Amino acid sequence: MKIAFWSTSYFRGFGGAEKIVNDMLHSLNPAEFKLFLITERIDKGQVNNHFFRPLPAAVEIYQNTFTNPLLALHHPLLFLIRLLKYLKAALQLGLFFWSKRIDVIHLHMVNIDVLLLILYKYLFRYRLVITFTGMEILLADAGVLSKWKMKAALHHADRVTTVSRDIGRQLAQKFNYPNSHYIRNGIDIKAIETIAGQPSADVEAGSFIFCGRLHPVKRITFLIDAYHGCIKAGCGNKLYIIGDGEEREKARERIEAYGIADRVILMGARDHQATMRMMAGGGCLLLSSSSEGNPVVILEAMALGLPVIAPDVGGIGEMVLNDVNGFLYPANNQSQFREYILKLARNPALAQQMGRNAREAVLQNFSHRHMMDQYVDIYRSLADVGQI
Repeated sequence: MKIAFWSTSYFRGFGGAEKIVNDMLHSLNPAEFKLFLITERIDKGQVNNHFFRPLPAAVEIYQNTFTNPLLALHHPLLFLIRLLKYLKAALQLGLFFWSKRIDVIHLHMVNIDVLLLILYKYLFRYRLVITFTGMEILLADAGVLSKWKMKAALHHADRVTTVSRDIGRQLAQKFNYPNSHYIRNGIDIKAIETIAGQPSADVEAGSFIFCGRLHPVKRITFLIDAYHGCIKAGCGNKLYIIGDGEEREKARERIEAYGIADRVILMGARDHQATMRMMAGGGCLLLSSSSEGNPVVILEAMALGLPVIAPDVGGIGEMVLNDVNGFLYPANNQSQFREYILKLARNPALAQQMGRNAREAVLQNFSHRHMMDQYVDIYRSLADVGQI
């Protein structure tokens, strides 16, 4: 069976969606599945995302220019140039599909490319599996086109999966689609421990860690404001912010305004091994997002024995059990957020016990093998009913 994973941002992303695609491409049996990766070209000839493990040699990579022309609607000349480039890429992609005769396309996170995939689905007779990560629903509230794109994706997909029950509920409530399959993200705890190795000396033991893209939805300034309040209340621990993105400059300015650059440290984006080593050296993971699906970074932190303090949004409550392996706070309640940070900062023994509980939760409920078995069942089911 030939399976292609469509991940437009694979070579420039370092988030959970790209990490799951990388893990799946490593885990599927090449004796049963011929694997392809379809992604946007960043650098000519690029064959790996340096944030993750190199892809297996058996994976065939197809790259092209899939820049969304609609992002330039207010600049007619630029829009026309991007549209022509996109149409050229679409034609070349069609030739690729015609030559490879792929059986299943698995799209991770819906974007404008889903419309192209729907068109080609009926021309080249492959089956379309779509995994919703949560961001798509948030973006769908932005306008009519986004909502129409979502409805088209749900109508034409052969299987729809979600990484959290919350996303499934939203698809049912907002788009009248009750047929999604819940497949929670999973990780290989032994692999994470091996990658982490010895904790990084760059991080003080017991420190707090944030890890993720510095995107507005992550509310990095909300986090810095809360942590500044903790410092004023006597918290002696440091906060390390691992990641990069649109909000980096705002974060730097807020840290400098508070005069806490020696206590809140911007580490920038690191590769996966360096990130795991830094996380292993810390004492607790902090999240401040306004919206989430099923964040892989939470599972990675829990696998390394870190408790998690996070907002009760999306599927986070399916991973973090309040007062067991971490704390959940109402998303906009900064005082509660501060209270939980101070509680663990002042009680290292409690943090360590919650960390042990967190690792056990990953072992029991978030197995990478179980996740993979469910996806493989979907791929096989499409063939078993004679659809491929």
